[in-house]
Amino acid sequence: MNNVKFYFSKDFKLANMEVFLGTNNTVIATGNIVSKLRRIPRITICSIFDPKNKTLTFGVSRCSSKDTFVKSVGRKLAFERALTSPYKTIHVSDNEKVSDLCISTCVEIEREVMEMTYPISFKK
Repeated sequence: MNNVKFYFSKDFKLANMEVFLGTNNTVIATGNIVSKLRRIPRITICSIFDPKNKTLTFGVSRCSSKDTFVKSVGRKLAFERALTSPYKTIHVSDNEKVSDLCISTCVEIEREVMEMTYPISFKK
């Protein structure tokens, strides 16, 4: 039997802020927000572990910026996508702990999807 788990991104808001570059190009925020806060669309990731084939398959759903986040809708879409058109499939070796590999891959997928949607830019 396959094992299904879900991962949900946190609720974040995006702000445009004035910043200064400090030593070693570290960013120092001034705290002056220059535009309205925007809610970042949330992500749901479904992982399906197949013990027979020793694979983890991942499906992803992302809200539109106009949508209200609903876990049940995100779960349904991510699950269907994991089955029909996986975002990523990885092999689990015998010495790897499935839960640790699942969490680290979900965090990696979340970062990849967020970078596609919201690349960080520094404007002068």
